[in-house]
Amino acid sequence: MIYKNVEFSAIVTKRKNYRERDMLVTMFTDKYGFKTFFVRGVRKRGFKLGAAILPFTHGTYIGSINSEGLSFITATKGIDQFQSINQDIILNAYATYILELVKAAFEDSIDVTNTLWFEKVLKALSLINDGFDAQIITNIIEVQLLGKFGVQPNW
Repeated sequence: MIYKNVEFSAIVTKRKNYRERDMLVTMFTDKYGFKTFFVRGVRKRGFKLGAAILPFTHGTYIGSINSEGLSFITATKGIDQFQSINQDIILNAYATYILELVKAAFEDSIDVTNTLWFEKVLKALSLINDGFDAQIITNIIEVQLLGKFGVQPNW
């Protein structure tokens, strides 16, 4: 099923070149979990969505969501980039690890708890970007995700 002109909040996790001028952009969305978006003409000079699809960018996007296959982005509203994470390789590694861990826990499924986890990941990335200890924040996320992997501490 395809949902057209949907507004959603998302964090760009990674992007990959596709053909000459296009890209495949993976995003963690608040309502739909992890989705891969086909973005046409990204590598042309003057592409207007270029800053909106950089890794570790959070924003409100408008596009078509396809439940199976690739989705499409048509516009953006508000964009925030995590500058410290983009500039520091260690912070970048922690942020990438958190996003990949959450992706492995949900396996591209749409889950009721995705909105909760989207907010947790967004808060974790914001704290890391603001200079808080990335290792401690990552460890907290790891412990909170244990239940999704079938192991949970007995407090």
